[in-house]
Amino acid sequence: MSADAERRVVALSRELERTTRRLGELDALVRELAGTLAELAAAPAGGQPQAPASPVRPWLGTPDVDTAVTDLEDLAAWLAAVYLRYSDALLPSCWAWHADIVEELHWLRGAYNDAYGLTPPGAGSAARSGPSWQKVGDWHDRLRPGVVRRIKTTVGSCELSRHAPGQYLPHRQGTAPMAQQLRAIGASWASTGSPPTVTDNLLAQARHEQQLHLRSHQP
Repeated sequence: MSADAERRVVALSRELERTTRRLGELDALVRELAGTLAELAAAPAGGQPQAPASPVRPWLGTPDVDTAVTDLEDLAAWLAAVYLRYSDALLPSCWAWHADIVEELHWLRGAYNDAYGLTPPGAGSAARSGPSWQKVGDWHDRLRPGVVRRIKTTVGSCELSRHAPGQYLPHRQGTAPMAQQLRAIGASWASTGSPPTVTDNLLAQARHEQQLHLRSHQP
C-alpha cells in the first residue's frame, strides 16, 4: 500500500471514529428527550408537571412518622452495606438515640448516593445527579472521615445503658444563647455594621443562662 493510500485510510478511520462518537452523543440526547416527554405525558391533565421529589431533605424535624421510620430502616441497611465496612467506622449501641448522629449519617448516605449517581429512595429520575470520581474521592477523603471523627467525639464511650432512667446524660441546650436579644443585635448589625455594646445587663443575662445550662447538666 502506498503512503498516500495509508494516509487516506488513517483519515477515514479518524472520521469514522468522530462520527461514531457523535452518534453516541446524539443517542444520549434522544434518550434524555424521551424521558422528558414521558414525564410530561404522566403529568396531570390541565396542570403543571409535578417537580421531582428532592433527594436533599433533613431527618431532624421530620414530622411524618412513616417517613422517619423508613429513613431509619433504609439508613440501617446502608450502614451495614457500606459505612460499617470501613474499619474505623464504629457505632455505639445507642446511635439511634442521638439525633445528631442520625442526621450526620443521613446526609453522608445522601452524599454517597450523589457521588455514585444513585437514585435515592422515593426520588424521581430527575433527582439523580451525574456520578463523578471527584465526588467519590471527596466522599472518601473528606466527608466520611469527618463524620467518623465527629461521631467518636460526640458519643465517646456512650452506650444504650446510659440512656436508661436514672442514668446521667448531658442535656442539649434548648434554645440559642441570648435569644431574647437577637432583635437588638440584628438591628445593630444592620444599621451600624457592628454588634451592640456589651452592657452589665447583657453580661448578667449571659451568666444567668450559663448557670441554668450547667445546672441542667448535673447528674
